[in-house]
Amino acid sequence: MGNKWAVGVTTVPKRADSLRRTLTSMKAAGFDKYWLFYDGDAPEVLVAGLGPHGSLGYTCRSSPARVHGNWVLALSELWIRNWEATRFMVVQDDVVFCRGVREYLDATPWAARSYLNLYTNPRNAEHLGKREGWSPSNGEGLGALALVFDRQAVMQLLTSHHMLMRPVPDEEALHKVGLEAIRKGEWYRGQSVVDGGIVTAMKQVGYHERVHNPSLVQHTGDESSFSRNRHRPSPCFLGEEFDLRSMIR
Repeated sequence: MGNKWAVGVTTVPKRADSLRRTLTSMKAAGFDKYWLFYDGDAPEVLVAGLGPHGSLGYTCRSSPARVHGNWVLALSELWIRNWEATRFMVVQDDVVFCRGVREYLDATPWAARSYLNLYTNPRNAEHLGKREGWSPSNGEGLGALALVFDRQAVMQLLTSHHMLMRPVPDEEALHKVGLEAIRKGEWYRGQSVVDGGIVTAMKQVGYHERVHNPSLVQHTGDESSFSRNRHRPSPCFLGEEFDLRSMIR
């Protein structure tokens, strides 16, 4: 029996064009059912017809939770709505996929105490060298553009003290940014990035991140929806027309 997937896509209202491209590419990759998580109220997007766009539904936040908040809330809601799922994937709104990714992932043996990063950052590509297939990453948590977890990994993340406390400003943040500035929405790393938080939380419970050569997704955005972080294109992505099913052994 195949895996039962729960897929969420995080986005913001201003990224409708990028989101539409991501959803089209996801469908070719085998993911035509998903839940959209808009970080901010998005009635104009829904009225424009993007809306569910073949998805299972959507969640709009009247006040943005920022990248960490939207990502964690998205994973929590996926878990609550899809408690029978065996694979959980959270995707950002500025990636494209190779073809056949879902079928390839379903055929991939799952390594114990691991999770998958479908985006292979240039530093991870250098780390992998010429090795094909799945390997442990360099452990830096480079990009949360498309992450896949099994049930046990989701439970570890949603009960992680590190993930719970990450958006709470520490002494360093209060000194550098200031409490009032943070309250008014000034950029603060713990609220505005999530990849480092995930890799740290998983390391704390003995889980490791795995990446793939070639990269299963490519980053398409020039400007982050959520933070100052910029993800460079993966040098080992073979294109949207490349069919991962050709690598199934």
